[in-house]
Amino acid sequence: MSDQIPTPSVVPYLFYDDPAGIRDFLADAFGFTAVSTHEGPDGEVLNIELRVGDKFLMLSRARADMGMSSPAGLPAAHAMVLVYVEDVDAHFARARSAGAQIWYEPQDMPYGQREYGARDPENGFWSFATLL
Repeated sequence: MSDQIPTPSVVPYLFYDDPAGIRDFLADAFGFTAVSTHEGPDGEVLNIELRVGDKFLMLSRARADMGMSSPAGLPAAHAMVLVYVEDVDAHFARARSAGAQIWYEPQDMPYGQREYGARDPENGFWSFATLL
């Protein structure tokens, strides 16, 4: 058991219309690494596991029949994922050059971190920060 990667006790599980496309975007723009992609017999993506640093994130296809919606289908944002990175300014430059829609540019926040915000292609909200 000691050779297994530790898993955090809370793992964000996000729903998208095109989870494979979001996986690729998160890798290109935000530096996530795809760990695994599980597909059903018909080739439909069931879930995708991504890693950023030592943390995990799961993606799946949004299914209206199960009450799941992509951020693109919502009238307003209901959540944001905050990710701590080593160098938020370098991370911002990568995201911008990969075509991420910038929500707000890097800035020092009064609560002790430097952060920026971006949206993914399905309008999911992301914030990346470095502690000051």
